[in-house]
Amino acid sequence: MAVDRFLGGMGEIDESLAPVEPPGAWMGREEDFPRRHRTMTPCAEKESRLLSFQRVLGTLDEQAAVEESRRCLQCDLRLKITPVKFRGEY
Repeated sequence: MAVDRFLGGMGEIDESLAPVEPPGAWMGREEDFPRRHRTMTPCAEKESRLLSFQRVLGTLDEQAAVEESRRCLQCDLRLKITPVKFRGEY
C-alpha cells in the first residue's frame, strides 16, 4: 500500500495476489532446528566484480530456497495463541 501511495495511488489494494494459507496446527520443537545452518547466497568473485558490472549477489535455486524456508520460526503463530490469563484477570 505504501508503494502504491508513493506512486500516486490511493493505497487501496483489493487484489489478492496469493492465497492466504492458515498456519499449520502443529507447533512444537523440532529436534534438528538448532543445527540448521543458513543457506549462503551465491556471490561473485571479487576479481570479477572489479572488472565488470555483473550482479554481486546471485539467487538461490529451488532446493536451497526450500532448505532456507525450513529455518522459519513461524513468528506469525504467536498471533493465534490464546494469551495466558493471570489470577486477577478471571
